[in-house]
Amino acid sequence: MAQGEQKATVSDLAEAANPKGATVTANVVFAGKNTVKVRYVMLYTDGKLSDEIWQVDPNGKS
Repeated sequence: MAQGEQKATVSDLAEAANPKGATVTANVVFAGKNTVKVRYVMLYTDGKLSDEIWQVDPNGKS
């Protein structure tokens, strides 16, 4: 592993939902040899995970 062992810290977890689906967002910081800040977005349709996006966010919250 190029990054070595990492610890993940999740913050600012939020959900927006309606009867057909939901969007869950979170800030995640992976800390190891380097620190990588990402914005995680999960899309749910009919109760199932339908898509997810991991966006590297260097200016995100720690």
